[in-house]
Amino acid sequence: MPTIGFVGIDNAGKTTIIDVFTKHKLTKTIPTVGVNLEQVSFSEIGFDVSILDMGGQKNFRLLWVDYLNTVDLILYVVDSSDHERLDESMKEFQNMLVLTEANAAPILVLINKIDLPNTMGAIEIGHKLSSISELMKRDWNIIETSAVTTKGLVEMFKWTYSKLTKKTLVFEVDYKEIADKKYYNTCPLLLNLADGSYCINHDNFTPIKVVPLENLFAENIENPEQVIKETIEEFETVGRMVCFNSIFVSDESENIRCATDTTELMVEGTTASNDEYIDSYNMMHLTGGIMCSECLYKILFSVLKRKIKAGFEPNVADIESIKADEARRKTDLSKC
Repeated sequence: MPTIGFVGIDNAGKTTIIDVFTKHKLTKTIPTVGVNLEQVSFSEIGFDVSILDMGGQKNFRLLWVDYLNTVDLILYVVDSSDHERLDESMKEFQNMLVLTEANAAPILVLINKIDLPNTMGAIEIGHKLSSISELMKRDWNIIETSAVTTKGLVEMFKWTYSKLTKKTLVFEVDYKEIADKKYYNTCPLLLNLADGSYCINHDNFTPIKVVPLENLFAENIENPEQVIKETIEEFETVGRMVCFNSIFVSDESENIRCATDTTELMVEGTTASNDEYIDSYNMMHLTGGIMCSECLYKILFSVLKRKIKAGFEPNVADIESIKADEARRKTDLSKC
């Protein structure tokens, strides 16, 4: 079983990223003491890996060399919002390169917490890295990440997988292409509760009858919008609201749209693109979930993500409060 070493100075966000894959959620973390070892099985793709989470406080950094000379790949995490400690992080990074020269394991630098305001991007930090001569001898890459919005985590995993297995990891997201549109299942704004199904598009809870959209379409239908319109009208005659279990994307717009009324999917002013939908879908599979609207919503339209996009800077108390507010939407990913 290959071993990955997660390393970086304290508060870079190492444990939070690991928790996304091991616990399938964001958790309140405390500074890592020493070194923690976890074994993770990605059953969806038949891949098992050991993860070493190494404490980043000064008195633990001396331990890095002992462990990093035994790992198969190194993930070095940098807090992109911490301008004051960037030089410290770069110094420790260079020291790590010198001390692990004999191992020469591939290195992926994660520019983390990129969701926060006033962050330094991969280009800016990459420029600093390029001046480190020891790095030029290594197989390395750099990616922007956020454990909160899951940005870059799929890319991180695919790069890591390819280096450890010498194979390319390809995700396939099923869709049905009709005319100039691609229809995907499921719609993340359908919510199934004990008392019925609800549509929360544009923040409106409306009791609905969910119809599998793919069952309505022949292979070469020319006007899917007309089929949708007629189906909606048919249900209206019996006093029922219909909503389809799909979203669609077209060449005209990168944002995903509701298959029922063709409007952009939007939650508290936040839209989602086709790429975000696909990344969320892939994160579901990587973390062992089965695709459902409830699970997809949690990744694609989480309350925390919406607030961050609006300029909100969360602390631990804020995150705990948001979790409490979202309790009614609580779903165990393993049961999804």
